[in-house]
Amino acid sequence: MLSTLKKLSFILGVLLIIGGILIVSNSIQLMLEKHRHEIAIYQLVGANSLFIRAPFLISGLFIGLIAGMLTWIVVNSILIWLLPNVDNLAALYQTTFQLTDFGFFQGLILCLVSGALGTVGAVVASRHYG
Repeated sequence: MLSTLKKLSFILGVLLIIGGILIVSNSIQLMLEKHRHEIAIYQLVGANSLFIRAPFLISGLFIGLIAGMLTWIVVNSILIWLLPNVDNLAALYQTTFQLTDFGFFQGLILCLVSGALGTVGAVVASRHYG
């Protein structure tokens, strides 16, 4: 049963990663559409693809970083809220089960990975201008 739950959590994680990339990609595509006329002018005056794509890639990075920070805050808040109930349940079964929250380095890794996923979403969205 434990191995099945591990496989299901892995599948859920992959689906959430794909969903995050698609959400950021859609947001960046909307930004690209909003600035379509400006991009056309930049292309007419000879701007290279990096000059055009850079603001959108940075936006994707920041969207991912903010999402990672919000996730870190929400998960730690939920764990703090659940901690007394889990302790009471563990005492009923006379076990030493304990929830642990994200530490600083784990939260930092979460933010960096989500920033990277945001950047990947921006790359996917702006591939037309590359």
